Amino acid sequence: MAPANALSLLTTILLLLFTSTPPSAAAAALQHPPPHYPSPADYKIYIVLLKPRADGAHLTMDDDARRDWHMSFLPSAVIDNGKPRLVSSYGTLFQGFAAWLTEEELEALSRNPGFGRWLPDGDMYLDTTHTPDFLDLNTVSSYIWDSSGYGKGIIVGVMDTGVNSGHPSFDDTGVPSPPARWKGTCAATSGFRCNNKIIGARSFIDGSSGPGDESGHGTHVASTAAGNFVANASYFHGGQAAGKAAGTAPLAHLAIYKVCDLGRCPYRAVVDGFEAAARDGVDVISASLISSRKDLPAPPYYEDAVTIAAFRAVAKGIIVVSAAGNRGPDRSSVRNDAPWHFTVGAGTVDRRISGDLVLEDGDLVEGEALVQGVNVNNYFPLHCPGEGDRKCLGVSADSASSHIVICDLVAPSVVKNLYDRGAAQVVIVIPEKKGHTSSLLDYGASTVQVPAATGQKIREYCQYPDAAAQVSFRGTLVNVGGAPMVAAFSSRGPSPNNPFIIKPDILAPGLNILAAGMEQDMPFVFKSGTSMATPHVSGVAALLKNLHPEWSPAAIRSAIMTTASIYDNVGDIILDEQRQRASVFDLGAGHITPQAAVSPGLVYDMDASDYAAFICNAFARHGHDDIQDIIGGLGLNCSTLPAGVRDIDLNYPSLVVPTNTTVQRTLTNVMTGSAVGEIYHAYVDMRDSVQVNVSPNNLSFVIPGEKHSFQVSADYKGKNTQVEGVLYWQSPYHRVSSRIVVNI
Repeated sequence: MAPANALSLLTTILLLLFTSTPPSAAAAALQHPPPHYPSPADYKIYIVLLKPRADGAHLTMDDDARRDWHMSFLPSAVIDNGKPRLVSSYGTLFQGFAAWLTEEELEALSRNPGFGRWLPDGDMYLDTTHTPDFLDLNTVSSYIWDSSGYGKGIIVGVMDTGVNSGHPSFDDTGVPSPPARWKGTCAATSGFRCNNKIIGARSFIDGSSGPGDESGHGTHVASTAAGNFVANASYFHGGQAAGKAAGTAPLAHLAIYKVCDLGRCPYRAVVDGFEAAARDGVDVISASLISSRKDLPAPPYYEDAVTIAAFRAVAKGIIVVSAAGNRGPDRSSVRNDAPWHFTVGAGTVDRRISGDLVLEDGDLVEGEALVQGVNVNNYFPLHCPGEGDRKCLGVSADSASSHIVICDLVAPSVVKNLYDRGAAQVVIVIPEKKGHTSSLLDYGASTVQVPAATGQKIREYCQYPDAAAQVSFRGTLVNVGGAPMVAAFSSRGPSPNNPFIIKPDILAPGLNILAAGMEQDMPFVFKSGTSMATPHVSGVAALLKNLHPEWSPAAIRSAIMTTASIYDNVGDIILDEQRQRASVFDLGAGHITPQAAVSPGLVYDMDASDYAAFICNAFARHGHDDIQDIIGGLGLNCSTLPAGVRDIDLNYPSLVVPTNTTVQRTLTNVMTGSAVGEIYHAYVDMRDSVQVNVSPNNLSFVIPGEKHSFQVSADYKGKNTQVEGVLYWQSPYHRVSSRIVVNI
């Protein structure tokens, strides 16, 4: 064959080889790459809300039928690693489920008829004896415990880390059998006891061994809300704060929902807990949880499954009491600020475990010492390390030996090291931001804690060459003046979501609260936080629910808020942690006074339709017009509810009144018997030159349940942008107090 012909043949063969795949097939291969198989990391838990079925079948479904309905939305029963897709199935608070899905599967699911919305899973976080006396529950002049049967027959559901059921606070002596409406179960493991006190317990934490507590947070909270009486209780190390321990509603029942594990509380688990509590028949939900880490903002309501679950619980008549958070004293740090949450801030109590310094010049410097030392008459020289070592990390043995060493807040290991080097006493100075809020810490040895201002005084005295002091331990002191005071850590308003609602709602004891511990050798421990304040209010709500079973959650909140006190135990205005006058955005309506809440006279009431109208408007502003998955099943529809309802329009027990704006409220008479007929007169106590107009300024109530509305407007020409005060409705027998803020 000639070379030219051979070359031509070779070229032809090569062309055939390179064009053997048709062009259209090659293009198709590029457009359709090999299928992507999801990895375990691609799956996340999503909470899916469904619209109520048009045929109403969801109302009569049993559990199996409901699960089958929910499974029909899912692409398969299990994911690739064999784990079941369906995590939780909801049918009491709302219709929906939680499931493992990829983003692509979620997108496909959202196109199904009946789909409402999806909500992200995530994490919530924990915010973490003598108080019944401080709240005037256990005095001759107080009859709320006796008249309410100490909370008998009321069920408090606690959303937390579980409970140490063997603690004597959960003994059921004197506690009756659960009421007939109780539908819950005790899903307990070996060693966990249920009885007439703990009538139900379940865990919603994956991999959990049961509802037992591993951290102690839930045990402390549950015993504060409704722990039984325990004689001879005291702090385990040294016996301080001795007395009879009792929860706020000591004979109420407890239902335990373990939704947290060592500080982390998955949204899905918390929603599961709310769903179970509503189904079981609880009266009060106590939730010492917050919706985001300190460094993150709270999610908006339309993405917050727990806030939606709380609304549905309140719509069913359950009182939801929630922690304001421990982000104080930063402004607008309050959490759980939806109008249906009863939001609780933390204050101090009138108890001090004394550890004072007597300076050689005669001055007395007050401090506290959880572990008491031995009083000696000797004066010891002071050692105050300079600016470079205020944490005392470089203090030598010569400087520590036989000295009182002054340090900034340090770890217990540093304190131990100082004592090992011969220190006569260690004094810890609390950070300035904490003011006069001293959360008692156990350093293992006698250690005095003093506020920053006091520490500065000691350090100034320390400049004298012969500066010396002795330490005076006087044990537990009660009836200490100046209590309550707002705790530094207690989160503050204004609400970032609802600026025309004053949050927190109420202040309750939350600093150095002695309650049930975890171990036999640590039966009672101190904890501080709005987590500790919340169960105090939950317990009071339980007492009021016993006395007034017909009252709505809003009525109970109103009774507590409108009878709260803005004065401390010596008659002065309540102060903040810096001993400055506390703002309404620090303490809300004031400090809780349970006895006064028994007979409030009038209440600011609301029901599910009021909240639903607010939700319709709030969600619509963010493009969520169809919210039947949220308000469906309540007989409500956005099209038939009042339009444009904002936070300022809600019938809240406190008021924010912008100038040139008229705000309306409605009062309901809740008195019966001889106290029904009363005439109330309005008057306003403001801190500045503000003219507040209340119309009408007289209201007459004749029959129980009677309602009257009034309008409030304000005229202000001062320089401040915000002025606060109190609106009072006064009758011969009652005074209804509402905190009021005038915005310029």
